[in-house]
Amino acid sequence: TTLDADGLMPEFVKIGNETNGGLLVHRTMNDRYEPVGTLSTDWSRHAVLFNAAIRAVREVGATTAVTPKIVLHFAGLNSLVWHYQNLVAHGVTDFDVMGFSYYYAWHEASIRELGETIRALRSRLPGYEVMVVETGYPWTRTGFDSLPDLITTPDPDYLPVIPEKQLEYLVDYAREVMRSGGIGVIFWEPAWVSTPCRTPWGQGSSQEHVAFFDPVETNFMENGGGRWPEAAFYEDLDAHKITFQVDMTGQDTARGVYIRGTFTDGEIVPMADLGEGLFSFFTYLPEGATGTYHVLNGPEATDREAVPAACAADGTDRGYTVPASDAVFAFRWGTCETVSGPTAREDAPSTGTLRLHPNYPNPFRRATTLTYT
Repeated sequence: TTLDADGLMPEFVKIGNETNGGLLVHRTMNDRYEPVGTLSTDWSRHAVLFNAAIRAVREVGATTAVTPKIVLHFAGLNSLVWHYQNLVAHGVTDFDVMGFSYYYAWHEASIRELGETIRALRSRLPGYEVMVVETGYPWTRTGFDSLPDLITTPDPDYLPVIPEKQLEYLVDYAREVMRSGGIGVIFWEPAWVSTPCRTPWGQGSSQEHVAFFDPVETNFMENGGGRWPEAAFYEDLDAHKITFQVDMTGQDTARGVYIRGTFTDGEIVPMADLGEGLFSFFTYLPEGATGTYHVLNGPEATDREAVPAACAADGTDRGYTVPASDAVFAFRWGTCETVSGPTAREDAPSTGTLRLHPNYPNPFRRATTLTYT
């Protein structure tokens, strides 16, 4: 009621955090903040606790200006449908949102599989909404303090690990959630920058490589994932992802590489440096859309490439027509030569090498499981 009086009543209240094992499972913790002893693995007992918490929220919500929706929270995609079916079977039914965590770094599924899981939840438990209540993705592999970073494994479809790829990943992620019928995505943790502050495990931040602010000046990074909520990315969920790439091998790129076209409304916008001379820009365009574009090796209009007449759609610019699926338009600077092959210049782990997998469950918990192959 204090929150309500201050106009701060939340629209959502989450019962527990990544409750795959139930509620109030452990007896105590040791001096390393690791849980010790198990009280119960009985889901009939857990159901009583869930329902008690839900009743408390409902009772308060009945007296406030905002009636919060109740969110439950499990981690990962594997067995997610079973977890919710199991709860319902044990009499936990008075909630609104099936929430879950999905990080590539811990769960190693694709964005496509994320969408399939959301559709399965909505199909098998149609009375509830679905929300990703926790995710994160890195923009660098570099650590900036003594506290070890947590989210260290990138999706191999979004390499190299740079701010622009963080943005691309998050936009593709959110678009898939929306297309699949999910109602939202919550990012963790956008503002945990490195500071002199300490936790029981060290000084600094475990998420400065994920946060939307640069670790030195803590300024918002305009080229990073912090832009993912921009409405323009979600105006047409049926549009196809179109990637424009240019190979700048042998060219002067000291002033940056930019692109200008119909899809930028004539503005000169920067391209992402993928390494080894390859630069990239992504957008979403409807099937059949046509237009023109050119690349620049500087921020001024006079820095544009000279497009050969043989591949100039209007005498000066390259042309494009959006096909019936996602597509990549890739050329070598100032030529009609197309560029093929990998779109990311960063090697994935090779087969046959020892690989230590990310710890699990999420970083809030200090007991962890490590697997290797």
